[in-house]
Amino acid sequence: MKLHEMRERETKLFKDLQSVLDGAEGRSLTIEESEQVEKMNAEADEIQSDLRSESAREAARLRLESPATGVVGRADSDTVYPTEERGKVWLRAMLKGDDVAMRNVSVGDDPSMVPEELYGRFIEIMNRLSAARQVSLVSQFGSSDIKYSAQAAQISITASGGNLDEGDTFTSLTPTSEAISPTVIKFGIQTNITTEIINDSLFNVEQIVLDQQAEAIAFAYEQTMMQGLNDQDGLLTDQSSDGGTNIDCASASAITPNELIEGLAGLASGGYFGRPGAFVVSGNVIGSLLSAQDSSTGRLILQPQAQSTAAAGVPFTVFGRPVHVTSGAVTLASSTVQACYIADSCFGISDVQGLRMVRDPYTDAHKGEVRVLTDMRSAGNFLQKRGHVSFTTA
Repeated sequence: MKLHEMRERETKLFKDLQSVLDGAEGRSLTIEESEQVEKMNAEADEIQSDLRSESAREAARLRLESPATGVVGRADSDTVYPTEERGKVWLRAMLKGDDVAMRNVSVGDDPSMVPEELYGRFIEIMNRLSAARQVSLVSQFGSSDIKYSAQAAQISITASGGNLDEGDTFTSLTPTSEAISPTVIKFGIQTNITTEIINDSLFNVEQIVLDQQAEAIAFAYEQTMMQGLNDQDGLLTDQSSDGGTNIDCASASAITPNELIEGLAGLASGGYFGRPGAFVVSGNVIGSLLSAQDSSTGRLILQPQAQSTAAAGVPFTVFGRPVHVTSGAVTLASSTVQACYIADSCFGISDVQGLRMVRDPYTDAHKGEVRVLTDMRSAGNFLQKRGHVSFTTA
């Protein structure tokens, strides 16, 4: 008996029991009525026991099928796969169009939502190629109904907030904040694969598809989050009019280590110098930064050894802060932002509902090809613009 049928039976049973008791109001129950009541009580106990068991099973099933931290995936009770194999099993089944095998390792009614293990591998590739994701606070959500609390104004302490005489009232300092609702956008890519490759070369085609699609989405993602396209906040944008800092560089085509240090030191007055953070430098100007030399000795400024050779490797750090290189900057020109510094947790990235892959065997069937369409949803927003420094060419 199903859960709703058991509840209907329980309701009817209690109505019948009430009817018998109402009919005997003011007198003792007859032998027949007593037997009837005893029988209904026993049946009610049995139904309520079944209801508790079925409700527990239903709660467990819903827990298994609910998204965890915005990522999809579940442990399947019918077909057991090692954890490290589940993503590969799903991707291979998807390429072959095997919906049954896909559902064994996917969640709910939508088998196109990839398992957690495959999602993790995809994001790992993206993170490696995207400086924006490496320097941001990345969060995962189950829906696009997101709100962040962002700092709207910095507390300033006046003379009245200084020393207090005994009995004086404390000065009221109220920090202000504002709600930010990210604009979530979709990033998508398609890959065409011949049916021969799918049927004959499945030994490694999954990794080829995963690498190709993750790299393509990462490239588009990086441009969007760096330049601020499609209603996103751009890391390589000037935020000085809204609490950030901007450094005007001396050259129209280069950035120097001293200019990066100047920008970092400028955060001291706002309290962000002591917070960890990272630099992001455009691929257009990273060469000038790495090749900067001491004018008197010819030694590379970013080379820790005494010799002026780069053979030992140049560390991507300035005053202990990592330096990431991005492919997402605008074309090098005068008056363009080609680098930035961002303190930890000052820029937030919101990933929504994991990753979705769909197999399209029809569009290019006449060419003997299958399309794999992949999309993910995300958004990027400043949470504390006072922890941001932009570097603009002359």
